[in-house]
Amino acid sequence: MIKDKSNNRILLVVFITIFLDMLSFGVLIPLYPSLILPNSPFRISPVGWGYEKSTILLGWLTSIFALTQFFSNPILGQLADKFGRKRIMMVSVLGTIIGFFLFAIGLELKNLFLIFFARFLVGATSGNLTVSQAIVSDISKIKDRAKNYGIIGAAFGMGFIFGPIVGGKLSDHHLFYLFDVSTPFFFISIMGIINLISVFLFLPETNKHYSKKSIVLTKSFYNIYHSFKIEGVKKIAPILFLFNSGFSLFTSFFGIILANKYHFTSIKIANYFGLIGIAIVLSQIFMVRIISLKVKDYNVLRFSIIMNGLTILCYYFIPYSQIKLIYWIIPLLALSNALSNIFLSVLISRITDKKYSGEVFGISTGLKSLAMALPTLISSYLVVGNYYLTLLIGSTLTIISGVIFWFYFNPNEFKHLD
Repeated sequence: MIKDKSNNRILLVVFITIFLDMLSFGVLIPLYPSLILPNSPFRISPVGWGYEKSTILLGWLTSIFALTQFFSNPILGQLADKFGRKRIMMVSVLGTIIGFFLFAIGLELKNLFLIFFARFLVGATSGNLTVSQAIVSDISKIKDRAKNYGIIGAAFGMGFIFGPIVGGKLSDHHLFYLFDVSTPFFFISIMGIINLISVFLFLPETNKHYSKKSIVLTKSFYNIYHSFKIEGVKKIAPILFLFNSGFSLFTSFFGIILANKYHFTSIKIANYFGLIGIAIVLSQIFMVRIISLKVKDYNVLRFSIIMNGLTILCYYFIPYSQIKLIYWIIPLLALSNALSNIFLSVLISRITDKKYSGEVFGISTGLKSLAMALPTLISSYLVVGNYYLTLLIGSTLTIISGVIFWFYFNPNEFKHLD
Protein backbone atom coordinates (compact mmCIF):
# COMPACT_ATOMS: atom_id res chain seq x y z
CA MET A 1 0.00 0.00 0.00
CA ILE A 2 2.81 2.39 0.89
CA LYS A 3 4.54 1.61 -2.38
CA ASP A 4 1.32 2.28 -4.32
CA LYS A 5 0.96 5.63 -2.57
CA SER A 6 4.56 6.47 -3.45
CA ASN A 7 3.96 5.56 -7.09
CA ASN A 8 0.82 7.68 -7.18
CA ARG A 9 2.81 10.65 -5.88
CA ILE A 10 5.47 10.06 -8.55
CA LEU A 11 2.83 9.83 -11.27
CA LEU A 12 1.28 13.08 -10.04
CA VAL A 13 4.64 14.86 -10.32
CA VAL A 14 5.10 13.39 -13.83
CA PHE A 15 1.61 14.53 -14.81
CA ILE A 16 2.23 18.09 -13.59
CA THR A 17 5.60 18.23 -15.37
CA ILE A 18 4.26 17.03 -18.74
CA PHE A 19 1.14 19.19 -18.40
CA LEU A 20 3.25 22.33 -17.87
CA ASP A 21 5.57 21.26 -20.70
CA MET A 22 2.64 20.99 -23.11
CA LEU A 23 1.05 24.12 -21.64
CA SER A 24 4.20 26.07 -22.49
CA PHE A 25 4.03 24.74 -26.05
CA GLY A 26 0.37 25.67 -26.48
CA VAL A 27 0.75 29.16 -24.98
CA LEU A 28 2.62 30.34 -28.06
CA ILE A 29 0.03 29.19 -30.63
CA PRO A 30 -2.46 32.12 -30.36
CA LEU A 31 0.37 34.64 -30.00
CA TYR A 32 2.13 33.96 -33.31
CA PRO A 33 0.05 36.60 -35.17
CA SER A 34 0.85 39.22 -32.53
CA LEU A 35 4.57 38.66 -33.07
CA ILE A 36 4.72 39.25 -36.83
CA LEU A 37 1.58 40.96 -38.18
CA PRO A 38 2.26 44.56 -39.36
CA ASN A 39 -0.27 46.40 -37.15
CA SER A 40 0.43 44.47 -33.94
CA PRO A 41 1.87 46.50 -31.02
CA PHE A 42 3.76 43.35 -29.98
CA ARG A 43 5.42 42.78 -33.33
CA ILE A 44 9.03 41.58 -32.99
CA SER A 45 9.97 41.56 -36.68
CA PRO A 46 11.85 44.75 -37.63
CA VAL A 47 9.98 47.73 -39.07
CA GLY A 48 9.86 47.51 -42.84
CA TRP A 49 9.79 43.73 -42.96
CA GLY A 50 6.94 42.41 -45.12
CA TYR A 51 5.06 39.14 -44.90
CA GLU A 52 7.84 37.21 -46.62
CA LYS A 53 10.60 37.97 -44.10
CA SER A 54 8.18 37.81 -41.16
CA THR A 55 7.05 34.32 -42.23
CA ILE A 56 10.67 33.15 -42.40
CA LEU A 57 11.24 34.62 -38.94
CA LEU A 58 8.27 32.63 -37.63
CA GLY A 59 9.61 29.49 -39.33
CA TRP A 60 12.97 29.85 -37.57
CA LEU A 61 11.31 30.70 -34.24
CA THR A 62 9.35 27.46 -34.38
CA SER A 63 12.16 25.34 -35.80
CA ILE A 64 15.03 26.36 -33.53
CA PHE A 65 13.20 24.91 -30.53
CA ALA A 66 12.33 21.65 -32.31
CA LEU A 67 15.78 21.19 -33.88
CA THR A 68 17.52 21.75 -30.55
CA GLN A 69 15.09 19.38 -28.88
CA PHE A 70 15.85 16.77 -31.56
CA PHE A 71 19.57 16.91 -30.77
CA SER A 72 19.30 17.19 -26.99
CA ASN A 73 16.52 14.76 -26.04
CA PRO A 74 18.49 11.55 -26.64
CA ILE A 75 21.46 13.04 -24.77
CA LEU A 76 19.28 13.94 -21.78
CA GLY A 77 17.84 10.42 -21.87
CA GLN A 78 21.34 8.95 -21.68
CA LEU A 79 22.26 11.35 -18.86
CA ALA A 80 19.15 10.23 -16.96
CA ASP A 81 20.34 6.63 -17.29
CA LYS A 82 23.85 7.56 -16.13
CA PHE A 83 23.22 10.13 -13.38
CA GLY A 84 19.61 9.56 -12.35
CA ARG A 85 16.13 10.63 -13.45
CA LYS A 86 15.60 13.21 -10.71
CA ARG A 87 18.74 15.22 -11.41
CA ILE A 88 18.08 15.46 -15.13
CA MET A 89 14.41 16.24 -14.58
CA MET A 90 15.40 19.16 -12.33
CA VAL A 91 17.89 20.41 -14.93
CA SER A 92 15.18 20.18 -17.59
CA VAL A 93 12.60 22.06 -15.53
CA LEU A 94 15.17 24.70 -14.52
CA GLY A 95 16.05 25.21 -18.18
CA THR A 96 12.37 25.77 -18.95
CA ILE A 97 12.10 28.34 -16.14
CA ILE A 98 15.12 30.33 -17.28
CA GLY A 99 14.28 29.96 -20.98
CA PHE A 100 10.74 31.29 -20.70
CA PHE A 101 11.79 34.09 -18.38
CA LEU A 102 14.39 35.20 -20.95
CA PHE A 103 11.81 34.80 -23.72
CA ALA A 104 9.43 37.12 -21.86
CA ILE A 105 12.20 39.68 -21.37
CA GLY A 106 13.10 39.38 -25.05
CA LEU A 107 9.51 40.07 -26.06
CA GLU A 108 9.39 43.12 -23.80
CA LEU A 109 12.62 44.47 -25.29
CA LYS A 110 11.85 43.21 -28.84
CA ASN A 111 15.33 41.73 -28.80
CA LEU A 112 15.52 39.02 -31.46
CA PHE A 113 18.82 37.61 -30.21
CA LEU A 114 17.43 37.10 -26.70
CA ILE A 115 14.18 35.65 -28.07
CA PHE A 116 16.01 33.07 -30.19
CA PHE A 117 18.53 32.26 -27.47
CA ALA A 118 15.63 31.60 -25.07
CA ARG A 119 13.96 29.22 -27.53
CA PHE A 120 17.31 27.49 -28.04
CA LEU A 121 17.74 27.08 -24.26
CA VAL A 122 14.24 25.69 -23.76
CA GLY A 123 14.77 23.20 -26.60
CA ALA A 124 18.20 22.17 -25.30
CA THR A 125 16.86 21.38 -21.82
CA SER A 126 13.48 20.05 -22.90
CA GLY A 127 13.91 16.46 -21.78
CA ASN A 128 10.78 16.27 -19.65
CA LEU A 129 8.97 13.77 -21.87
CA THR A 130 11.98 11.48 -22.32
CA VAL A 131 12.76 11.41 -18.59
CA SER A 132 9.08 11.06 -17.67
CA GLN A 133 8.72 8.01 -19.91
CA ALA A 134 11.77 6.49 -18.23
CA ILE A 135 10.35 7.20 -14.76
CA VAL A 136 7.00 5.60 -15.64
CA SER A 137 8.86 2.58 -17.01
CA ASP A 138 10.90 2.34 -13.78
CA ILE A 139 7.91 2.22 -11.44
CA SER A 140 5.31 0.38 -13.53
CA LYS A 141 4.47 -3.29 -13.35
CA ILE A 142 3.68 -4.85 -16.72
CA LYS A 143 -0.06 -4.89 -16.01
CA ASP A 144 -0.05 -1.17 -15.08
CA ARG A 145 2.23 0.11 -17.84
CA ALA A 146 -0.47 1.03 -20.38
CA LYS A 147 -2.56 2.76 -17.70
CA ASN A 148 0.41 4.72 -16.37
CA TYR A 149 1.56 5.80 -19.81
CA GLY A 150 -2.01 6.94 -20.37
CA ILE A 151 -1.36 9.55 -17.66
CA ILE A 152 1.31 11.09 -19.89
CA GLY A 153 -1.21 11.14 -22.76
CA ALA A 154 -3.80 12.79 -20.54
CA ALA A 155 -1.29 15.46 -19.47
CA PHE A 156 -0.51 16.11 -23.14
CA GLY A 157 -4.18 16.55 -23.94
CA MET A 158 -4.90 18.83 -20.99
CA GLY A 159 -1.87 20.96 -21.80
CA PHE A 160 -2.97 21.36 -25.42
CA ILE A 161 -6.42 22.47 -24.25
CA PHE A 162 -5.30 25.01 -21.67
CA GLY A 163 -2.09 26.23 -23.33
CA PRO A 164 -3.73 28.35 -26.05
CA ILE A 165 -6.37 29.58 -23.59
CA VAL A 166 -3.71 30.70 -21.08
CA GLY A 167 -1.76 32.36 -23.88
CA GLY A 168 -4.81 34.22 -25.13
CA LYS A 169 -6.19 35.31 -21.77
CA LEU A 170 -2.94 36.40 -20.13
CA SER A 171 -1.93 38.48 -23.15
CA ASP A 172 -5.23 40.38 -23.28
CA HIS A 173 -4.84 43.87 -21.78
CA HIS A 174 -8.63 44.22 -21.82
CA LEU A 175 -8.80 41.67 -19.01
CA PHE A 176 -6.10 43.48 -17.03
CA TYR A 177 -4.21 46.56 -18.08
CA LEU A 178 -0.79 45.10 -17.24
CA PHE A 179 -1.25 42.02 -19.43
CA ASP A 180 0.68 41.90 -22.69
CA VAL A 181 2.31 39.33 -24.97
CA SER A 182 5.08 38.56 -22.43
CA THR A 183 2.75 37.86 -19.47
CA PRO A 184 2.00 34.20 -20.35
CA PHE A 185 5.71 33.41 -20.38
CA PHE A 186 6.33 35.02 -17.00
CA PHE A 187 3.42 32.88 -15.80
CA ILE A 188 5.01 29.72 -17.24
CA SER A 189 8.27 30.58 -15.44
CA ILE A 190 6.47 30.97 -12.11
CA MET A 191 4.61 27.69 -12.61
CA GLY A 192 7.95 26.10 -13.49
CA ILE A 193 9.37 27.17 -10.13
CA ILE A 194 6.47 25.42 -8.38
CA ASN A 195 7.10 22.37 -10.57
CA LEU A 196 10.81 22.40 -9.69
CA ILE A 197 9.98 22.45 -5.97
CA SER A 198 7.57 19.52 -6.42
CA VAL A 199 10.24 17.50 -8.27
CA PHE A 200 12.79 18.25 -5.54
CA LEU A 201 10.45 17.39 -2.66
CA PHE A 202 8.25 14.58 -3.99
CA LEU A 203 10.13 12.78 -6.78
CA PRO A 204 12.46 10.07 -5.49
CA GLU A 205 15.19 8.64 -7.68
CA THR A 206 13.58 5.79 -9.62
CA ASN A 207 16.62 4.62 -11.58
CA LYS A 208 17.98 1.54 -9.78
CA HIS A 209 20.44 0.52 -12.49
CA TYR A 210 22.79 3.34 -13.45
CA SER A 211 24.35 3.06 -16.87
CA LYS A 212 28.13 3.03 -17.25
CA LYS A 213 28.03 3.64 -21.00
CA SER A 214 29.65 6.72 -22.49
CA ILE A 215 27.37 9.51 -23.68
CA VAL A 216 26.84 9.40 -27.46
CA LEU A 217 26.36 12.97 -28.67
CA THR A 218 25.16 11.84 -32.11
CA LYS A 219 22.46 9.57 -30.68
CA SER A 220 19.67 11.55 -32.41
CA PHE A 221 21.16 10.81 -35.85
CA TYR A 222 21.74 7.18 -34.92
CA ASN A 223 18.09 6.84 -33.84
CA ILE A 224 16.83 8.07 -37.21
CA TYR A 225 19.29 5.84 -39.08
CA HIS A 226 18.40 2.86 -36.91
CA SER A 227 14.67 3.43 -37.43
CA PHE A 228 15.12 2.02 -40.93
CA LYS A 229 16.88 -1.05 -39.52
CA ILE A 230 14.31 -2.12 -36.92
CA GLU A 231 11.71 -4.42 -38.42
CA GLY A 232 8.30 -2.81 -38.16
CA VAL A 233 9.50 0.69 -37.31
CA LYS A 234 10.94 1.16 -40.80
CA LYS A 235 7.42 0.67 -42.15
CA ILE A 236 5.92 3.36 -39.94
CA ALA A 237 8.75 5.92 -39.57
CA PRO A 238 8.16 7.76 -42.91
CA ILE A 239 4.41 7.82 -42.25
CA LEU A 240 4.88 9.13 -38.72
CA PHE A 241 7.17 11.88 -39.96
CA LEU A 242 4.90 13.04 -42.80
CA PHE A 243 1.73 12.87 -40.69
CA ASN A 244 3.23 14.96 -37.88
CA SER A 245 4.71 17.36 -40.45
CA GLY A 246 1.26 18.17 -41.78
CA PHE A 247 -0.28 18.82 -38.37
CA SER A 248 2.74 20.85 -37.21
CA LEU A 249 2.29 23.19 -40.18
CA PHE A 250 -1.36 23.55 -39.22
CA THR A 251 -0.65 24.46 -35.58
CA SER A 252 2.22 26.81 -36.52
CA PHE A 253 0.48 28.91 -39.14
CA PHE A 254 -3.28 28.52 -38.73
CA GLY A 255 -3.45 31.13 -35.96
CA ILE A 256 -2.11 33.69 -38.45
CA ILE A 257 -4.69 32.61 -41.01
CA LEU A 258 -7.44 33.03 -38.42
CA ALA A 259 -6.17 36.55 -37.69
CA ASN A 260 -5.72 37.52 -41.34
CA LYS A 261 -8.67 35.89 -43.05
CA TYR A 262 -11.29 35.80 -40.30
CA HIS A 263 -10.07 38.77 -38.19
CA PHE A 264 -9.73 36.69 -35.02
CA THR A 265 -8.20 38.29 -31.94
CA SER A 266 -5.67 36.36 -29.84
CA ILE A 267 -8.51 35.46 -27.46
CA LYS A 268 -10.63 33.99 -30.28
CA ILE A 269 -7.62 32.11 -31.65
CA ALA A 270 -6.93 30.73 -28.17
CA ASN A 271 -10.55 29.66 -27.75
CA TYR A 272 -10.57 28.02 -31.17
CA PHE A 273 -7.48 25.91 -30.48
CA GLY A 274 -8.87 25.17 -27.03
CA LEU A 275 -11.98 23.71 -28.70
CA ILE A 276 -9.76 21.57 -30.93
CA GLY A 277 -7.90 20.33 -27.85
CA ILE A 278 -11.13 19.47 -26.03
CA ALA A 279 -12.45 17.64 -29.08
CA ILE A 280 -9.20 15.65 -29.44
CA VAL A 281 -9.24 14.62 -25.76
CA LEU A 282 -12.92 13.59 -25.95
CA SER A 283 -12.17 11.58 -29.09
CA GLN A 284 -9.29 9.85 -27.30
CA ILE A 285 -11.43 9.05 -24.27
CA PHE A 286 -14.57 7.83 -26.01
CA MET A 287 -14.26 7.19 -29.74
CA VAL A 288 -10.82 5.59 -29.76
CA ARG A 289 -11.88 3.03 -27.17
CA ILE A 290 -15.11 2.19 -29.00
CA ILE A 291 -13.50 1.92 -32.42
CA SER A 292 -10.53 -0.09 -31.11
CA LEU A 293 -12.90 -2.85 -29.97
CA LYS A 294 -14.45 -3.23 -33.41
CA VAL A 295 -11.83 -2.32 -36.02
CA LYS A 296 -8.17 -3.30 -36.42
CA ASP A 297 -5.74 -0.41 -35.88
CA TYR A 298 -4.26 -0.65 -39.36
CA ASN A 299 -7.72 -0.54 -40.94
CA VAL A 300 -8.56 2.58 -38.95
CA LEU A 301 -5.32 4.24 -40.07
CA ARG A 302 -6.08 3.59 -43.75
CA PHE A 303 -8.93 6.07 -43.44
CA SER A 304 -8.11 8.33 -40.48
CA ILE A 305 -4.79 9.69 -41.81
CA ILE A 306 -6.24 10.66 -45.20
CA MET A 307 -9.33 12.06 -43.45
CA ASN A 308 -7.09 14.26 -41.30
CA GLY A 309 -5.39 15.63 -44.39
CA LEU A 310 -8.70 16.33 -46.11
CA THR A 311 -10.07 18.20 -43.09
CA ILE A 312 -6.99 20.45 -43.05
CA LEU A 313 -7.53 21.02 -46.78
CA CYS A 314 -11.14 22.08 -46.16
CA TYR A 315 -9.94 25.14 -44.23
CA TYR A 316 -8.29 26.45 -47.39
CA PHE A 317 -11.62 26.79 -49.21
CA ILE A 318 -13.83 28.28 -46.46
CA PRO A 319 -14.58 31.96 -47.25
CA TYR A 320 -15.08 34.65 -44.63
CA SER A 321 -18.81 34.72 -45.44
CA GLN A 322 -19.07 31.09 -44.25
CA ILE A 323 -16.99 31.47 -41.12
CA LYS A 324 -19.25 29.14 -39.11
CA LEU A 325 -17.96 26.22 -41.15
CA ILE A 326 -14.57 26.39 -39.44
CA TYR A 327 -16.32 25.32 -36.24
CA TRP A 328 -18.17 22.48 -37.95
CA ILE A 329 -14.84 21.03 -39.09
CA ILE A 330 -13.46 20.70 -35.56
CA PRO A 331 -15.09 17.33 -34.65
CA LEU A 332 -13.85 15.68 -37.85
CA LEU A 333 -10.35 17.19 -37.49
CA ALA A 334 -10.13 16.13 -33.84
CA LEU A 335 -11.45 12.60 -34.41
CA SER A 336 -9.18 11.88 -37.37
CA ASN A 337 -6.16 13.30 -35.55
CA ALA A 338 -6.87 11.40 -32.33
CA LEU A 339 -7.42 8.11 -34.17
CA SER A 340 -4.26 8.56 -36.23
CA ASN A 341 -2.02 9.52 -33.30
CA ILE A 342 -3.23 6.80 -30.96
CA PHE A 343 -3.34 3.97 -33.48
CA LEU A 344 0.06 4.83 -34.98
CA SER A 345 1.54 4.49 -31.48
CA VAL A 346 -0.38 1.28 -30.82
CA LEU A 347 0.61 -0.22 -34.17
CA ILE A 348 4.29 0.58 -33.67
CA SER A 349 4.24 -1.12 -30.27
CA ARG A 350 2.54 -4.18 -31.77
CA ILE A 351 4.84 -4.70 -34.75
CA THR A 352 8.10 -3.93 -32.91
CA ASP A 353 10.15 -6.43 -30.94
CA LYS A 354 9.70 -5.66 -27.23
CA LYS A 355 13.46 -5.45 -26.69
CA TYR A 356 13.43 -2.27 -28.81
CA SER A 357 10.53 -0.59 -26.98
CA GLY A 358 12.69 1.99 -25.18
CA GLU A 359 14.59 2.84 -28.32
CA VAL A 360 11.35 3.17 -30.27
CA PHE A 361 10.20 5.86 -27.79
CA GLY A 362 13.33 7.86 -28.62
CA ILE A 363 12.92 7.34 -32.36
CA SER A 364 9.27 8.43 -32.25
CA THR A 365 10.09 11.57 -30.23
CA GLY A 366 12.93 12.43 -32.60
CA LEU A 367 10.78 12.02 -35.68
CA LYS A 368 8.12 14.29 -34.18
CA SER A 369 10.72 16.96 -33.37
CA LEU A 370 12.04 16.83 -36.92
CA ALA A 371 8.48 16.94 -38.23
CA MET A 372 7.92 20.16 -36.31
CA ALA A 373 11.20 21.71 -37.43
CA LEU A 374 12.04 20.91 -41.03
CA PRO A 375 8.68 21.27 -42.85
CA THR A 376 7.84 24.46 -40.93
CA LEU A 377 11.21 26.00 -41.75
CA ILE A 378 11.20 24.95 -45.41
CA SER A 379 7.57 26.04 -45.87
CA SER A 380 8.30 29.48 -44.41
CA TYR A 381 10.60 30.04 -47.39
CA LEU A 382 8.28 28.45 -49.95
CA VAL A 383 5.01 30.24 -49.12
CA VAL A 384 6.58 33.71 -49.57
CA GLY A 385 4.28 35.28 -47.00
CA ASN A 386 1.15 33.55 -48.33
CA TYR A 387 0.17 31.75 -45.12
CA TYR A 388 -2.79 30.04 -46.80
CA LEU A 389 -0.38 27.85 -48.77
CA THR A 390 0.68 26.18 -45.52
CA LEU A 391 -2.77 24.56 -45.45
CA LEU A 392 -2.17 23.11 -48.91
CA ILE A 393 1.32 21.91 -48.00
CA GLY A 394 0.22 20.50 -44.63
CA SER A 395 -2.79 18.68 -46.05
CA THR A 396 -0.71 17.32 -48.94
CA LEU A 397 1.95 15.90 -46.61
CA THR A 398 -0.73 14.30 -44.45
CA ILE A 399 -2.62 12.79 -47.38
CA ILE A 400 0.63 11.47 -48.86
CA SER A 401 1.42 9.79 -45.53
CA GLY A 402 -2.01 8.14 -45.62
CA VAL A 403 -1.58 6.95 -49.20
CA ILE A 404 1.87 5.55 -48.39
CA PHE A 405 0.41 3.71 -45.39
CA TRP A 406 -2.43 2.28 -47.48
CA PHE A 407 -0.12 0.84 -50.15
CA TYR A 408 3.15 0.31 -48.25
CA PHE A 409 1.99 -1.24 -44.98
CA ASN A 410 0.97 -4.86 -45.41
CA PRO A 411 -0.45 -6.42 -42.22
CA ASN A 412 0.12 -9.92 -43.68
CA GLU A 413 3.84 -9.38 -43.09
CA PHE A 414 3.11 -9.41 -39.35
CA LYS A 415 1.16 -12.59 -38.67
CA HIS A 416 0.64 -11.81 -34.98
CA LEU A 417 -1.38 -8.67 -35.80
CA ASP A 418 -4.54 -10.71 -36.26
